[in-house]
Amino acid sequence: MNARLSSLELKRIAMCLKAGWVIRSFKHTIAVIRFIRNLDFC
Repeated sequence: MNARLSSLELKRIAMCLKAGWVIRSFKHTIAVIRFIRNLDFC
């Protein structure tokens, strides 16, 4: 039981870390797209 619970917790932590990284990279790509659009407008 304890091992199964700890593995589930590790999976949950890994999912949270992966989600945070995806959100961070997504925000970064949005910033880059906005920057390119601003250059295009100029």
